[in-house]
Amino acid sequence: MNLSGYNFDGPYDPNRGFKNKIAAIYAIIDSKSKLMDIGQS
Repeated sequence: MNLSGYNFDGPYDPNRGFKNKIAAIYAIIDSKSKLMDIGQS
């Protein structure tokens, strides 16, 4: 998915977890592709 010129992988299932623990930029979108939140972890 491309948001404002930045490419994001996904979607990811939060119930399955993630393989690697790394710093990342995330975007949360709703079922209608509306941006709900963006941040870093």
